Amino acid sequence: MIQAPETVDLNDLARFVAVYEARSFTAASDRLGMPKARVSVAVRRLEAALGQTLLVRTTRRVSPTDAGHALYAQAAPLLDGLGEAVAASR
Repeated sequence: MIQAPETVDLNDLARFVAVYEARSFTAASDRLGMPKARVSVAVRRLEAALGQTLLVRTTRRVSPTDAGHALYAQAAPLLDGLGEAVAASR
Protein backbone atom coordinates (compact mmCIF):
# COMPACT_ATOMS: atom_id res chain seq x y z
CA MET A 1 0.00 0.00 0.00
CA ILE A 2 1.27 3.48 -0.87
CA GLN A 3 1.50 5.84 2.09
CA ALA A 4 0.48 9.33 0.98
CA PRO A 5 2.34 12.24 2.54
CA GLU A 6 0.43 15.31 3.65
CA THR A 7 1.62 17.22 0.58
CA VAL A 8 -0.49 15.27 -1.95
CA ASP A 9 -2.94 17.53 -3.75
CA LEU A 10 -6.34 15.88 -4.27
CA ASN A 11 -6.64 17.68 -7.61
CA ASP A 12 -3.44 15.97 -8.75
CA LEU A 13 -4.87 12.66 -7.60
CA ALA A 14 -8.09 13.28 -9.56
CA ARG A 15 -6.05 14.10 -12.67
CA PHE A 16 -4.07 10.89 -12.25
CA VAL A 17 -7.34 8.93 -12.02
CA ALA A 18 -8.56 10.58 -15.22
CA VAL A 19 -5.36 9.63 -17.07
CA TYR A 20 -5.46 6.10 -15.65
CA GLU A 21 -9.04 5.61 -16.83
CA ALA A 22 -8.45 7.17 -20.26
CA ARG A 23 -4.99 5.58 -20.69
CA SER A 24 -4.12 8.85 -22.42
CA PHE A 25 -3.09 12.34 -21.34
CA THR A 26 -4.86 13.83 -24.35
CA ALA A 27 -8.16 12.06 -23.65
CA ALA A 28 -7.93 12.90 -19.94
CA SER A 29 -7.24 16.57 -20.67
CA ASP A 30 -10.26 16.67 -23.00
CA ARG A 31 -12.42 15.05 -20.31
CA LEU A 32 -11.16 17.48 -17.67
CA GLY A 33 -11.33 20.52 -19.96
CA MET A 34 -7.76 21.59 -19.33
CA PRO A 35 -4.51 21.67 -21.29
CA LYS A 36 -2.62 18.39 -21.61
CA ALA A 37 0.53 20.01 -20.21
CA ARG A 38 -1.32 20.93 -17.00
CA VAL A 39 -2.53 17.35 -16.56
CA SER A 40 0.99 16.04 -17.20
CA VAL A 41 2.49 18.41 -14.62
CA ALA A 42 -0.11 17.32 -12.05
CA VAL A 43 0.73 13.65 -12.53
CA ARG A 44 4.48 14.32 -12.35
CA ARG A 45 3.94 16.34 -9.15
CA LEU A 46 1.94 13.46 -7.64
CA GLU A 47 4.63 10.97 -8.61
CA ALA A 48 7.27 13.19 -7.01
CA ALA A 49 5.24 13.58 -3.81
CA LEU A 50 4.77 9.81 -3.55
CA GLY A 51 8.27 8.92 -4.68
CA GLN A 52 6.76 6.42 -7.13
CA THR A 53 6.39 6.17 -10.90
CA LEU A 54 2.67 5.68 -11.45
CA LEU A 55 2.49 5.71 -15.25
CA VAL A 56 4.86 4.53 -17.96
CA ARG A 57 4.65 6.95 -20.87
CA THR A 58 5.49 6.06 -24.46
CA THR A 59 4.80 7.99 -27.63
CA ARG A 60 1.77 5.79 -28.30
CA ARG A 61 0.22 5.06 -24.92
CA VAL A 62 0.22 5.35 -21.16
CA SER A 63 0.40 2.23 -18.99
CA PRO A 64 0.08 2.12 -15.21
CA THR A 65 2.83 0.62 -13.08
CA ASP A 66 2.04 -1.72 -10.19
CA ALA A 67 2.10 1.33 -7.91
CA GLY A 68 -0.27 3.11 -10.31
CA HIS A 69 -2.70 0.18 -10.22
CA ALA A 70 -2.58 0.08 -6.43
CA LEU A 71 -3.13 3.81 -6.05
CA TYR A 72 -6.00 3.83 -8.53
CA ALA A 73 -7.70 0.88 -6.81
CA GLN A 74 -7.73 2.77 -3.52
CA ALA A 75 -8.15 6.36 -4.71
CA ALA A 76 -10.85 6.06 -7.37
CA PRO A 77 -13.61 4.86 -5.01
CA LEU A 78 -12.68 7.54 -2.49
CA LEU A 79 -12.80 10.30 -5.10
CA ASP A 80 -16.17 8.98 -6.32
CA GLY A 81 -17.44 9.05 -2.74
CA LEU A 82 -16.25 12.65 -2.31
CA GLY A 83 -18.05 13.61 -5.50
CA GLU A 84 -21.24 11.96 -4.27
CA ALA A 85 -20.97 13.71 -0.90
CA VAL A 86 -20.58 17.09 -2.57
CA ALA A 87 -23.49 16.39 -4.93
CA ALA A 88 -25.70 15.33 -2.01
CA SER A 89 -24.94 18.52 -0.12
CA ARG A 90 -26.24 20.75 -2.89
